[in-house]
Amino acid sequence: MAFAPKSNKKAGTFVARDPNAKFPVPKAGNRPARISLIVDIGNQNRKDFEEKDGTLKPQKPADQIAIFLDLTSDVVDYGSDIGMQPYRLMLNKSFAGDIDGINFGVGPIRDADGTIIPGRPENYHPMSVITKLAKATGTTSIIEGKNLDLEQLLNKPLMATVEVKRTEDKNGKLDDKGNIRVYENVNFRGTSEVPEMPDGSPYPVPDCKLMPRVISFDGAQASDIKYIRRDLLAKIKIANNYEGSQMQRAIVEFEGGDAGAIPEPAGKEMPAKFDDAFDDDVPF
Repeated sequence: MAFAPKSNKKAGTFVARDPNAKFPVPKAGNRPARISLIVDIGNQNRKDFEEKDGTLKPQKPADQIAIFLDLTSDVVDYGSDIGMQPYRLMLNKSFAGDIDGINFGVGPIRDADGTIIPGRPENYHPMSVITKLAKATGTTSIIEGKNLDLEQLLNKPLMATVEVKRTEDKNGKLDDKGNIRVYENVNFRGTSEVPEMPDGSPYPVPDCKLMPRVISFDGAQASDIKYIRRDLLAKIKIANNYEGSQMQRAIVEFEGGDAGAIPEPAGKEMPAKFDDAFDDDVPF
């Protein structure tokens, strides 16, 4: 199944957690990783873009995705039925539970002056996370615009720069041991190629422990939904194309509802198949 953008030419049941339990964190620095999960979050409305002079410019809705890496050397204990797994790092920016989608579309390639370069195939934006992953993994077919299918990125090795910020509770809130509670926020800061060993071979990065996968709006199944974080499920449910989609059917079935009762969108045909809140951060 291919997962490429459209042309521009036209949670479920989670186990209760100990409220005093600290969410596991990886080591900071340059960490070996593999691309493990790509989730289609649908067509999302976007915030107005703020110009340098403060003027707000409306942005059209866009198809968006979320991308995750498994930090293969950072095996942590997620507890419950998840247990010991490589830390799963979301590459999307988020603040207070609000996740920014990664735009899933292509456009013409422009030079430094903004002029379209003739003869160049449409591609992902040069500053997109997708482009950066393609460069870090040496996926030249994406870089050159020859094959935009993101499934070819799955399980590709790379190095991820990880920042772990630790801040004390500003109100002096104590943890269960009587110490001031410390919050640990994990941030993705970039990617790079896997380095060479002294003999010229690439640094060995273990394969993903769980099968890497793409979960698309058109191909999602109930069995896929357990891999989607709760905060990301909330984002998916507000997508403009959620109602009547296969993604909705999968989520409703996973949550114990009657997926067969979901009507098709009026006038449309179903597409062809092809902060430290612990629960919100569960990645599997």
